[in-house]
Amino acid sequence: MIANLEWRFPLFSAVGGSVFVDGGNVWPGWTDARADDLRWGAGLGLRVETPVGPFRVEYGWKLDRLEGESAGELFVSFGNPF
Repeated sequence: MIANLEWRFPLFSAVGGSVFVDGGNVWPGWTDARADDLRWGAGLGLRVETPVGPFRVEYGWKLDRLEGESAGELFVSFGNPF
């Protein structure tokens, strides 16, 4: 199960920014799925539009991290996430 909310906005020329909130999790079967088991994160990103899709650099903070987990993650990717 996954939930996404993202706001994309122009900064200048082909460069844009984004603010996002994501939640999700996986379970062994659909009968095990529970909304209160979703893990949440929020972050910021920069994107450069190219002729073949956006080049993205994003940082997401883990809002409900478990003991021993890092505070967040840096993602560098190419293309739209959804």
